[in-house]
Amino acid sequence: MVSCKISQPPAPPKKAKKSSVPSSSDPVLEVILHDTLLFPEGGGQPSDIGHIATSNGQTYEVIQVKRAGGHAVHYVCSKNVDTDVLALSFGTEITVNLGQDGFNRRYDHVSDHLTTRRLAVQTSYSRADDNAYLSTSAFCAT
Repeated sequence: MVSCKISQPPAPPKKAKKSSVPSSSDPVLEVILHDTLLFPEGGGQPSDIGHIATSNGQTYEVIQVKRAGGHAVHYVCSKNVDTDVLALSFGTEITVNLGQDGFNRRYDHVSDHLTTRRLAVQTSYSRADDNAYLSTSAFCAT
């Protein structure tokens, strides 16, 4: 655990669908970790969602992860800002996991990305073989 502070809810990505961006009416904390398994938003890929759990059993929902310098900033829902900032203070040992919702979201994004890449490769083979041009659009057939 590197730091934790009170934050505004993160702005949605510029090209994201409203339904793909998790939101919360709860106060939000910015939690910076030394390392994480949650993928931060970037390179056209949306961020993972997941959970942070402290060693004393408290669990927090991660609604978005963004890159900031060399760190991943986790936006975490807070039920009680004052106690949660203390619980997530510098040096606190935590675990991070995707949870089932996070896994399903990541699987959808991986499937979408893979399908788009396969279409692009297939299209380039078609053009090389037939000198035909087939336009592609990003969608997932799974």
